[in-house]
Amino acid sequence: MTVEKFVTALGLTVSVYCINHGSLALAIQWPDSDRCYTVWVDPVANYYGNTVDFSGVPVPDALLVTHGHGDHLDTTLAASALRAGASCIGSPDVCEHFPEATLLRHGKSLTLTEGITVTAVPAYNHTPGHTRFHPKSREDNGYVIDIAGFKIYVAGDTEDIPEMKNLAGTIDLAFLPVNQPYTMTIPQAVNAAKMIAPKVLMPYHLTDTDLTALRSALEAALPKTEVRIVSEFR
Repeated sequence: MTVEKFVTALGLTVSVYCINHGSLALAIQWPDSDRCYTVWVDPVANYYGNTVDFSGVPVPDALLVTHGHGDHLDTTLAASALRAGASCIGSPDVCEHFPEATLLRHGKSLTLTEGITVTAVPAYNHTPGHTRFHPKSREDNGYVIDIAGFKIYVAGDTEDIPEMKNLAGTIDLAFLPVNQPYTMTIPQAVNAAKMIAPKVLMPYHLTDTDLTALRSALEAALPKTEVRIVSEFR
């Protein structure tokens, strides 16, 4: 499992666990302290028949779930996390499938712990013929996680929607999905990244996307953005 590390301006270390496809975890460690907090995003223990090993990932304090599809919401894993004391936050679709989750609607924020907040933002398809996968009316979530000023955008399943312009210049680390017809084509991912202009971009939810072509297109269009591609996000 690849673990990417980032150090914020205030000295917090954010370890990103690249688990699988649309699953990732953020382990946040405060400097000169034993204080830590871990967020799992869309954790799924069984992905299309493949068992995912979570043994190397720190135990979650909170789960963020973008929508109710089986490659994003694992109700068995979520229930286990809740029994262990974690919270679960989700979109209306998530709460329909897993009523124990706390609803977070677009534009609303929650404090996860002192210094860490999460805000829900829209995620949907707009390409004709593809809107049935993630309809705007269902109000699926993306999330902006603010870690003492270090902002991470996890887009969820979405295309290059105009609401991304609201994030322009504010995001330190972005996760954008790239696998049409369900999320974005490579040109759409480039357009989304241009709108957001993150400092670091990690494409995810990749399935059979041509990673060489993806990297080349992103780096050519966004010379000021660092692109990190990891194979676990297939």
